[in-house]
Amino acid sequence: MVVVFLINMYAKQLIENQSSRNQQLQNEITTLEKQIKEIEEIKNVRQALIARMVIIQNLQATRSLTVRLFDELVKIMPDGVFLTSVERQGDKIILLGYAESNSNISQLMRQIEHNKWIKEPDLTEIKKQRNLPHVWKMNLNSVLFLVQNLMAQNYE
Repeated sequence: MVVVFLINMYAKQLIENQSSRNQQLQNEITTLEKQIKEIEEIKNVRQALIARMVIIQNLQATRSLTVRLFDELVKIMPDGVFLTSVERQGDKIILLGYAESNSNISQLMRQIEHNKWIKEPDLTEIKKQRNLPHVWKMNLNSVLFLVQNLMAQNYE
C-alpha cells in the first residue's frame, strides 16, 4: 500500500509539473499572439506610410511641371501665334488661340513634334475669322510627357 501511495504521489507530481509547463507555454503563446497582432498592425501602418511616400514623391516630381510647360511653350511658340487659353487635363494639354496664318499653325505643330516634353499635336479645329481677314482661330490638343521625362531630366 505504501508503494501504491508513493507511486500515486509521484504521478501527481509529474502531472502538476506538466500542468505548470502547459500553463507557461499557454502564457507564452498568448504573448506571441499579441506580438503577431502588433507586428501586423505595424505592417499595415508601414504600407500606409509607403503609399503616402509614393504620393509625395509623385507630387514632388511634378511640382515644377507647370513652370516647365510654360517654358517649353515659350520655346516652341512661333511669331504670329497667340494663345488665349492653356489647359492641362492629366497628361493632355489643350491650347486655344489665334494665328496670323496657317503656316504659323503648321510651324507650331512641327515644333511640338520635335519637343521632348510636348508631343503628339492634334489640331482639332481651325477657323478663319470673318471679321479679321488674316486671323485663324485654332484648337490644338497635345500630350505632355509627365513623370518619365521629368525624372530623366532630374537624374541627368
